[in-house]
Amino acid sequence: ALVLGLVSIAFGAFIAFGALRSTHVLYQLIGAGLLYSGVTDLYFALYLSGKIKKRLRQEQQIDHRIHEAKDAEHASEDTETTE
Repeated sequence: ALVLGLVSIAFGAFIAFGALRSTHVLYQLIGAGLLYSGVTDLYFALYLSGKIKKRLRQEQQIDHRIHEAKDAEHASEDTETTE
């Protein structure tokens, strides 16, 4: 993520300070920059989404185990009281 951010900053500075004199090349670089920005944004959105889904699944599994343990505890209490 750090490397991609540094590349974006360098590319933006290169265009902003007018290192190029040709308008045609400038438009091509701007297009390439937009493409790069879109791809990196998509990558990070999918990466973050995957991490969030994984975390939610882990929490659901923990909740399920807690409910199973409570149900087992209540079941053992019920058998003790009927004896």
